[in-house]
Amino acid sequence: MPAYIIANIDVTDPAAYEPYKEMAATCNRSHGSRYLARGGRVEVLEGDCDAKRIAIATPKVRPLHHGPVGRSIPGTALAA
Repeated sequence: MPAYIIANIDVTDPAAYEPYKEMAATCNRSHGSRYLARGGRVEVLEGDCDAKRIAIATPKVRPLHHGPVGRSIPGTALAA
């Protein structure tokens, strides 16, 4: 049974976000994960939300998150 990751992303530095996107995509591919949704327009029906959303399906979340590439990503993400 796959694990699902849903992330709300608030990009404050688009230039710093580009390396993060590449690192995350490489990490996801190497673990057999696939994007279910990313980018595009969001229609908010209630409340307010300006963050981007990404949904990922992955066979196993712990190796993805705790592997060598996964551990190197958070610092890059926080800079973006």
